[in-house]
Formats: sequence, C-alpha cells, structure tokens
Amino acid sequence: MRLIIIIISFISFSVIGQNQTELMAIEAELVALLDSVRKAKTDALREMHNITLYQAVKDLEKVDGILEYPFSALTTMSTIKAPDGEFRLFNWNIENSNLEHSHYCILFKKSRGAKKQIA
Repeated sequence: MRLIIIIISFISFSVIGQNQTELMAIEAELVALLDSVRKAKTDALREMHNITLYQAVKDLEKVDGILEYPFSALTTMSTIKAPDGEFRLFNWNIENSNLEHSHYCILFKKSRGAKKQIA
C-alpha cells in the first residue's frame, strides 16, 4: 500500500512539474513576442508581431494551469486573475506611430466541466 502511495505521489509531482515547465516556457515565449511588438520600427511590423502574440495568448486555452499560473514575467501585459479563480484576463495595448493606442483583451473562464472557455 505504501508503495502505491509513493508511486501515485511521484506521478502527480511529475505531471505538475511538467506543466510548470511548460507554462514557464510559454511565458518566456509571450515575453519575447510582446518585446518584439514593442520594439517594432513600423506600424506594419508591429501589427504583424501583434497578430502572432494574440494567437499565442489565444492558444493558452489548450494549456492546463493558466488560470492559476502567476505569469509574473509579463510586466507590460496585464494578467488579472479573478479572486475566486473562475476567470483570467490577458490585456495589453499597442501604440502606433501616430501615438494612437489599440487595446487587446482575451478572457479565459472555467466552464461547468472545468475546461477553459475563451471569450
């Protein structure tokens, strides 16, 4: 019995560790994409990079743990978590060469089956 508990614990920690590593890699990718948007020299290039960033954030829907993970490295993107853990917002803005801002927001929320929905 003790051996079974040890094996189950090891498997659980391995899955949690893999998920944490995956989320850290995703966060690093998002930081790089956001940085490329911010450093783009032209509006067209900025828009192209932002499309890639938007899709990468949207793809978080497929990853377990995004409602809980802190995303603390995303310092120029807001990642607001609901106090009850029911949803999370990813929010950022892009300034163009005319000093006009475009705002983007993606909402992830738990569904009844505990799967994420995107809005």
